[in-house]
Amino acid sequence: RLCYDERRPDSLRSTIYSAHHLASIMRDRLSLDSYRIINRLRAEIGPGMSQATSLDDILLQLNQLIVLLSAFAGMGMESMTRGPSWRFLDMGRRIERAQYTVRMLQAVLVRPLAEPAPMIEALLEIADSSMTYRSRYLTSIQLAPALDLILTDETNPRSAAFQLAALAEHVRGLPHDEGKPQSTPEQRVMLAAQTELRLTDVEALCQSSETDGEHRQLGELLARLERHLIALAEAIGHTYLVHAGPSRHLGRISPSPLP
Repeated sequence: RLCYDERRPDSLRSTIYSAHHLASIMRDRLSLDSYRIINRLRAEIGPGMSQATSLDDILLQLNQLIVLLSAFAGMGMESMTRGPSWRFLDMGRRIERAQYTVRMLQAVLVRPLAEPAPMIEALLEIADSSMTYRSRYLTSIQLAPALDLILTDETNPRSAAFQLAALAEHVRGLPHDEGKPQSTPEQRVMLAAQTELRLTDVEALCQSSETDGEHRQLGELLARLERHLIALAEAIGHTYLVHAGPSRHLGRISPSPLP
């Protein structure tokens, strides 16, 4: 159902269909190569493709989709002019990746685990951080260093902290009313989220409750981070993406520095 059910808005097929529909509307804004990748994505999981029935077949199809999705992301990173459109695109991508990471940790690590090592190893693999973990810690799988790498390490491109740092840079480049010295709503949200994460004691997060074994401090931190991310998305949307009310001059958005 997660792969093929078109009635689920969060299914893989529904998401790719929505991306293809948006690409069709914005055809003049996409390069030929980008549009070709979008068409290939839809063809890979479209109604003409037979629905995989075994786990091996599903994994084979998912591997093909990962390659295409990586190619599309690469086109955006390497070929798109660093103007306002790219800034909003990357902000959306960073918010979604941070939310995904936070929710993944909530689902797996807050509740007590009978065998934590295999689950932590799976988390590292999903976060594309297994190789970094092995090269950095040279130790068996443990919760604290894994949590540090996935949640708080600003040098890891797949961590939540890295997404917040990138979002903070984008927020600083957004236009604001220079006649008002106070911070904008999105700046305040970013400051709160980054401060909370930077002051986090990872070892304390790994302490489990004596009564039920839950990592309660971790759960509370992740819940607060998710609220910050939702508030950030709402603040950006209300200020810059809602057409009612006073508009911002998007031409004043500072260009993003080249990586």
